[in-house]
Amino acid sequence: MKEFKNLIGQKFNRWTVIGISDKTNKHYDRYWLCQCSCESKTIREVSELSLIKERSKSCGCYSSEKTTEMNKERAFTDKYPHYKRIKSIYDGMRKRCYNINKDNYDSYGGRGISICKEWLENFMVFYNWAIKNGYQDNLTIDRIDNDGNYKPDNCRWATQEMQDYNRRTTIYLTIDGESKTVLEWEKISGLSWSVLWQRYNKSGYRTKEEMFKPSQEYVKLIHNGIEKTLPQIARDTGIQVETLRKRYKRGIRDDELIKQVGKQNNRENKIDIREEVTTIGRDTDSIAHIL
Repeated sequence: MKEFKNLIGQKFNRWTVIGISDKTNKHYDRYWLCQCSCESKTIREVSELSLIKERSKSCGCYSSEKTTEMNKERAFTDKYPHYKRIKSIYDGMRKRCYNINKDNYDSYGGRGISICKEWLENFMVFYNWAIKNGYQDNLTIDRIDNDGNYKPDNCRWATQEMQDYNRRTTIYLTIDGESKTVLEWEKISGLSWSVLWQRYNKSGYRTKEEMFKPSQEYVKLIHNGIEKTLPQIARDTGIQVETLRKRYKRGIRDDELIKQVGKQNNRENKIDIREEVTTIGRDTDSIAHIL
């Protein structure tokens, strides 16, 4: 017989041990009289091992309740098929505006962006607005006025590309005392808007020397007769810049470099390599030359 440990009075999930049983099994496991905390107050003999290893949590009520909850959730999602994704978007919106521990709080709540009262106090109001105003599973919420709040007349459902363009054309950055949209600085620097925004917003850079400094080696190619960087070619072709970089590193050149997967290759996009790499020491004058 195993060493005796008095479990009377102890709780294991919904079981409370109220006494000892004479029952044992072939492994000499001790059994205890246990009472469930549910309304039925069921008393049952449960092995000590089942209590400790949580193999038995209740008289069966716990499993029954979980099944009922799952059925209710299934019925709810059948009625509101987009509930989970819209709720995730809603929670993200609240965190950006009100959770000071979020990395992007400074870009939202930190500069006064808030959520309208009717949405903030009732998720289903937001859900119903979303369904009635063009929600689709491939879209995300976008503020029309980037300095405005999350409210019905300032929000829409947009693709990521639309959101990126909205940011690039409506956000102004002041660099060396000169204010231009992100899109305009993109054309001047040859850098993507995300790089410029990261340096300006996160790193606090405000000079052209800091903002335009290449973060890595830039490849210069001839695209449609014009010398361009990979980020510029990515914008022209619609191919992700990371895809172009990976292809270039693998030695892919010419038409294959800008080949659209699943699409017929466009012969007008033929590329010739004039100079493979411009080093990290390239200055801003070189950037202007590329453009």
